[in-house]
Amino acid sequence: MNRVFNIAVFWFSLVFGVTSCATGDWSKEEKDKLVDRCRNEGGSRSYCNCYLNAAIKAYPNPEDMEELSFEEAVELSIQCK
Repeated sequence: MNRVFNIAVFWFSLVFGVTSCATGDWSKEEKDKLVDRCRNEGGSRSYCNCYLNAAIKAYPNPEDMEELSFEEAVELSIQCK
């Protein structure tokens, strides 16, 4: 549970840090940034890649994540182990 909370906090922080000019596709830089932050928070590579894939699937346009709620961030993290 603590790990889910940590990842959710990380994700929530990332949402406010995303500054993208993309119009629907995640750039390599955006993907790398998410995975790097996740790894720095203690996530394994496979966990962080799962989280990235869940985020991309749920939000094909990374700009849409600016509206991501805390609960939505937690929901994305639950499916990854």
